[in-house]
Amino acid sequence: LHTATPAILESNGENQVDSEDLLKAFDAGTKAGFFALWEDATGGTDRSQSAFIRLDFFLHIYMYIFPFLHKRKLPSVEMQQHCKELKDFLEATQDRQRRLTETASLSQSCDVGAGSQ
Repeated sequence: LHTATPAILESNGENQVDSEDLLKAFDAGTKAGFFALWEDATGGTDRSQSAFIRLDFFLHIYMYIFPFLHKRKLPSVEMQQHCKELKDFLEATQDRQRRLTETASLSQSCDVGAGSQ
């Protein structure tokens, strides 16, 4: 992220996000703060690009596993909420991927059908 952030911020001239604040939130693993800055920084970015989708996915996964990577003990209630959020995120991502795949399949079917007329 440290090398990708300047390019992301430069490509979106509308944002007012300080890359240092974004990187500090990333390094500290402050999920809510990081993603608030991330949303501001990438607001004008085409979010349908596969590179953006992949980066956004891995950033979410990183933030969910951050406490485990850094051996932070979460209180039981917070751990349950954390796990539920990760599960919800993965299910939503799977649903989005399924819809994209169905749309691509339908598009290819239409292309094939149009070519045979």
